[in-house]
Amino acid sequence: MADFRARAHDPKWTRLAAFAIAFAAYALSLRLVGVREHFAFLGDQCLAWDYVGRPFWQLPLYGATTSDGMVTWGPTFYWWIWLVRAVVGPFFGDMPVASGVAMAVFCTAAEAVLIFVLLLRKTSWPAVAAFALLALSSSYINSLTIEPWAPPFALALVNIAIAGFLLCPQPAQPWQAGAITAVLAMATQVHPTGLVIAFCVIVCLVVGALREGSALLATRTILAIFAAVLLLETPYVAARLLQPEMFIRQSEAAHSLRAVLADPSVVDFPAAFKSVFDGLRDMVLGWLPPVAGAAAVVAAALSVVVRGGFWSRRSFVAILPLVCASLGFSLHSVGVSRHWIVVYASCYALVFVFGAFQPLGAGKWRPGRVLAWAGVAGLALAQVWVWNEPRHQYAYYGVMERAARTLAAEGVEIRALQPPEIDQYEKLADSRNFNMLARWAGVRINPLARYYAVVDAGGHIQFKEDPLPGNRQGFPDGVLAH
Repeated sequence: MADFRARAHDPKWTRLAAFAIAFAAYALSLRLVGVREHFAFLGDQCLAWDYVGRPFWQLPLYGATTSDGMVTWGPTFYWWIWLVRAVVGPFFGDMPVASGVAMAVFCTAAEAVLIFVLLLRKTSWPAVAAFALLALSSSYINSLTIEPWAPPFALALVNIAIAGFLLCPQPAQPWQAGAITAVLAMATQVHPTGLVIAFCVIVCLVVGALREGSALLATRTILAIFAAVLLLETPYVAARLLQPEMFIRQSEAAHSLRAVLADPSVVDFPAAFKSVFDGLRDMVLGWLPPVAGAAAVVAAALSVVVRGGFWSRRSFVAILPLVCASLGFSLHSVGVSRHWIVVYASCYALVFVFGAFQPLGAGKWRPGRVLAWAGVAGLALAQVWVWNEPRHQYAYYGVMERAARTLAAEGVEIRALQPPEIDQYEKLADSRNFNMLARWAGVRINPLARYYAVVDAGGHIQFKEDPLPGNRQGFPDGVLAH
């Protein structure tokens, strides 16, 4: 404690913390602007908010449903949304925009923690500034950080785990390895793609204990890792025992693996490699041409390995996860979806941070330092475009929320609540979201009611008696199948 107090009064330590806080303030101003009016009210996120509106002990022991109809390996995501609704929700009238605000704060805080740790580990200022700008250089990721969805939450947990991994000594103590593994296990529960990063970090922790410690330390480290995983996976194991009917189907990954075992020629590693790296380049460095982006990431990766060696921690949090992810996706017949690789965004950024900006910015060669700061200036210039790039948002969220509160105050019973331009919005969600929004505001929704309400772009409410159009059937009760 005395050491922590001494550091807190150290001007250098305070300066590092001030930079991380300044980054967080800027990131939140970028991400949260207009969220109360234009919150992306998507279907899956809406259903998750509805699903956690129950006592904690009634939540499932398994995770959220995946795109192939399976469930993830633990309840971390539902527990997070439940906590947000219970703690933050009342400040927003129990409306789902609270989950978007909480997600933005958590994702930004995780990035700030990683930035602070990079500074503590004596990463050069140009390199840290580059990471801060790369973290904000994607309108897609900035959009996801205000959506209560699995990929951005998993990315935030990964950032925290990487920060802890880089901060702990080499070799790590068993309790430190267990804590890092616990965070990565939660990230994997939230989104299965986190398993790749967890594998890379755990291997490095165990190998580090063997190479720089002893067999006894390695054994204790393995036991701590196993205990962390066992503890966090206990709910999922219990769910498999108590609700076996939920796990009858096989995942698309299992089908793909069987196909590979039957015919190994279907594996297409080059295509998967290209999908992962092109997807991340487009997401983080979209202004960089594909060929230049490929050359830059290869050069930066080689620099990381040459300077630190293959077994360096930097390799295991920057390069190896991307290579392993490419290998894993080459075994998956469905291909690579864009939101799956969001979890690796920080790994991709760290390749450039450790491989390009750090050696230039920390070296004694003055032209190199100038070049590093010039690169940072270029990334800062790119931020001007990020402000103006389109985001995932719904133009009428604020209008619909105010209309729902008006109807609740008037005590009106309606058949459904319909927004303006639903045909366009149904590309992202559907009519049931607005009936749920009405219920959360206190509106009485009755499928047998005489009227349904339609809100126009200006917030004016009209009551209609005729049948709902075919594409506006809605979902009055909002009850999930599972």
